[in-house]
Amino acid sequence: MSSGSDSSDGPRGTPPPGRPLGEATGLDEAQRAERLGFFELGPDDARALGAYRPLAEATVDRIVSDFYAHLLRVPELEQLLHAEPGRIAKLQGLQRAYFLSLSEGPFDPDYFESRLRVGDAHQRIGLRPVWYIGAFALYLRLALRALVEATGDGARVLPTVEALIKAIFLDMSLAMDTYIYGGFVGREAAAELERAARVADEALQARTEVERLKDDLTNMVVHDLKNPVNGIAMMIQLALRKGRDLPEPQRQYLLHIERTCREMMRLIQNLLEISKIEEGKMPVAREPIVLAEMVDEVAREYGPVAEQAGRRLRIAVGTDLPPASGDRALLKRVLVNLVVNALRHSGSSEVVIEGGSAPPDVRLEVVDYGHGIAEGDRVRIFEKFRTVRRSPSDDPGGDTGLGLPFCKLAVERMGGRISLASSPGLNTVFTVTLPAART
Repeated sequence: MSSGSDSSDGPRGTPPPGRPLGEATGLDEAQRAERLGFFELGPDDARALGAYRPLAEATVDRIVSDFYAHLLRVPELEQLLHAEPGRIAKLQGLQRAYFLSLSEGPFDPDYFESRLRVGDAHQRIGLRPVWYIGAFALYLRLALRALVEATGDGARVLPTVEALIKAIFLDMSLAMDTYIYGGFVGREAAAELERAARVADEALQARTEVERLKDDLTNMVVHDLKNPVNGIAMMIQLALRKGRDLPEPQRQYLLHIERTCREMMRLIQNLLEISKIEEGKMPVAREPIVLAEMVDEVAREYGPVAEQAGRRLRIAVGTDLPPASGDRALLKRVLVNLVVNALRHSGSSEVVIEGGSAPPDVRLEVVDYGHGIAEGDRVRIFEKFRTVRRSPSDDPGGDTGLGLPFCKLAVERMGGRISLASSPGLNTVFTVTLPAART
């Protein structure tokens, strides 16, 4: 009934603001040409409507008045038109502009878009199709009456023409009911959804294949790296055993190379074991783990790493802590990853490994007193390949982004859970909780 909308929030199915309705409804150039061809609308019709302009301007106010007088005689439409204060006055202004616009220009893409907007405005205020179609028939009849009255032509056949318009538009409204009832619109939507689903499925398959190839390449590279790194580590250990009388600086060089090899093996193990855990191919033992002994091993191995970085690794795990149930070797690698993460990224001068119990569970905590982790990063920090800059001087680019994801997968595979609590400027705590071993 108008050429604009008086409602800003459309229901589900209304295109996003700014998106052309022609695009949203799939009305492309070929379909517009097909529609114009079927209705036989062309330049001659545009010129004829342009010649109608003076009469349209002279009669538009009366037509709009008669138009709304007729609509208000229908209870449902009266209720709809009075649903908001001032709605009728606003619609009458828009309706006047719409009537006059019929004689303004060619049937180009802008014309199609403006008419689609008219339909969208009415479906958004809840006007049923039957009334919308009837409104077009009503306008046509009122315009014909004004035309006959002004020219004196066609007075004898006008009643017949109006009767035909009424009957044809009634049939049109009934046909629309059957289209809706018979599911034509639903079938068209379903077909479009099926096409979209097919495209999405093909894209997903392509992505899955790329991911598979990437994993295959990663595993191949990792396996190829593992042997030479092991070989270097073995040669260094042999040199350290044979070279007890080496000068201290040279011995320190060898120890540094050994620590670097151990770090490379940690990264390689993360890659290999994440893949195995995700595929369900990672065997996990269920054994009692004496946490104090395991933590002491980690401290002996990574205490020098902390000292080299100017930091201190402190242990606060009592020998009276109940044993945990899990895979000792896997849990040790989890703890190593957490310690290395804190030493490398926290900026804390001290990293503490603490232990505690809350039956039926036991827990290990890796605590640092550095820069903390922003709230927005905490929910993503366990995602694969996700690196987080914890301070301006921190360089997450030197990390693979797999240490913490490995920890989460490994702990959950052992039936436990891992959590993070961080108060920037105070401390950051990674907590690993596992069931206590049955005694």
